[in-house]
Amino acid sequence: MDIAKRLKEARELKGATQTQVSKDTGINNKTLSGYERKISEPDLETLNTLANYYGVTTDYLLCRTDDPNGEEEIVTIAAHHDGEEFTEEEKKMIEDFKDMVRKMKQKKGQ
Repeated sequence: MDIAKRLKEARELKGATQTQVSKDTGINNKTLSGYERKISEPDLETLNTLANYYGVTTDYLLCRTDDPNGEEEIVTIAAHHDGEEFTEEEKKMIEDFKDMVRKMKQKKGQ
């Protein structure tokens, strides 16, 4: 699978048309079509916008995981935890922290 297929799959799972995604996100319809047809790829900001809109992680869109919600990684983190269950708020904090670390790594790589 590649990013183009993942973007199309995520859009279809949400039940949205390209026109609707364009209207809701402000991303040009032709641009969205280009992403789904492998003509171009979204930049980081656009990828984040689409991931948030579709309710999936950027790792899922980038084919780094097959888990659209990132639960796989939370389970891995939990395996190294002291056995307590994470609340939804704590899971969100873990996701936010992971995103922050990724952004910092990307900035360093520039």
